[in-house]
This record gives sequence, structure tokens and C-alpha cells, in this order.
Amino acid sequence: MALHAVLLIVVVLALFPIVWLVTGSLQTIRELYDGVHVLPAAPQWQNYAIAWERGNLRTYLPNSLLYATSVVVSVVMASSMAGYALARIAFPGRNVIMVVLLAILIVPLPASFIAIYKLLVGVGLADTRLGYVAVLAAGGLPVSIFIMRGFFVRQPRELEEAAALDGCSAFDIFWRVMLPLARPGLAAVAI
Repeated sequence: MALHAVLLIVVVLALFPIVWLVTGSLQTIRELYDGVHVLPAAPQWQNYAIAWERGNLRTYLPNSLLYATSVVVSVVMASSMAGYALARIAFPGRNVIMVVLLAILIVPLPASFIAIYKLLVGVGLADTRLGYVAVLAAGGLPVSIFIMRGFFVRQPRELEEAAALDGCSAFDIFWRVMLPLARPGLAAVAI
């Protein structure tokens, strides 16, 4: 019973900012600036139409969905394959790659802005959608690879051996056996 009470408090605390955001969007400017009003006196539903027109959400919302979807799909695909390779395939330079990934995580992103920009200009991707998606995906890959590698390391090798005995190729073992077992990791990376 006590655990349920604690979980209920955590849920309320987690949802409160979202509720406040929605109720704040239904308030007048005066209500927003006068103080903390959790509920609007009279909901202003036209605020959404005004934001759609004046805020140009007709353009920005589809763009955001396109970018977010592209980045999530590319990061999930690349990090799952790289994580599997780093966890299960013994190849020369594997430890070097792990050290490089750790080094990338240590360097703050703003320290690499100029280098990223010069690289994008050099390959002709500056001010393009593909360049933007590539930069965002590259920024999310190091930590995502570590997450996925952790999930693959924990899986028993016997599953791969059994799949190989059943005639699965290396890619089939990854795609049909290991990737479904790593769904929690895929969800964590996607989020």
C-alpha cells in the first residue's frame, strides 16, 4: 500500500508539468503574467489557432516530426548494429573503438561546433536537411552504442550458437534472435 502511494506521488509529480503546460496554453496573457493559476478562468481555445497561424506551426511541426523520426530511426539502426558488433564480434581494433567512443562522450558538444560546421561545408551538407539529421544522429550515437552493447553483452551466447546450428546466417542471428531480445535497449535508445 505504501509503495502504491509513493508511486502515485511520483506519477503526479511527473505529470504536473504537462498538465501545467496544457492549462497554461489555455490562459490569457494576463492570467499567465499575474501569477500561478493552475486552471484558466475561461479556457481560451483560440490560442491554438493563433499559435498555428502566427507561430507558423503549419511548417515547423511537420519539420520537427520529420527530423525527429529520421534521427531516431537512424540512431536506433546504427547503434543496434554497432552495439552488437562491439559486444559479440571479436575484431582487431574493437578496444580502440570503445576508447574513442568514451573520448567522444567526454568532449562537450559545443567544443566541436566549428569542426562540425567545417566538415558539413566540406562535404556540401551545410544548411541541408540531411546535414542536420546527420549531426543530430552522430551526437546521439556514442551513448546509444554503449546502451545497446550493454544489452547484447548480457544475452547468453548459447542463443547465437543454437541459431547458427539451425542454419541462420550472421545477419539472421542479429535480426531474428538478438535484436528482439534487446527491445528494452531499443526503447531506451529511441526515447
